[in-house]
Amino acid sequence: MLLLLRGDAYLHEKIAKVKRDHSYNHMIKERPFTTRDLELRKTKAMGKGVIQGKLTANWEGPYLIFEEVRPEIFRVQTF
Repeated sequence: MLLLLRGDAYLHEKIAKVKRDHSYNHMIKERPFTTRDLELRKTKAMGKGVIQGKLTANWEGPYLIFEEVRPEIFRVQTF
């Protein structure tokens, strides 16, 4: 009986998560990157947040996208 209740709770939790994610994500508009765009880069992706401590800026840039190497991989230069 106890396992049945845990299983039900698990399923209800998963269903609630799917509904929550759907209600949030349907408002997000996807915007593809193109050349000549100005973008910011997360410092955490470059490992600077760990090295420089918690007071490091979260973003660095702006960077100018000047070439698309492959889909979703770009070459950038400082602006």
